[in-house]
Amino acid sequence: MDRFILLKSQKNEILELIKEAGLDPFNFDWSVYSSSMTHNLHV
Repeated sequence: MDRFILLKSQKNEILELIKEAGLDPFNFDWSVYSSSMTHNLHV
């Protein structure tokens, strides 16, 4: 199974979106989880 992980630039973009939404980025868990594929949709 292929493994897809966010790039550092993608994580930074998500971090900025979290900040812009007024949320605290330290309240998020940045763990890597396995994903599954269902009907052409990567989850």
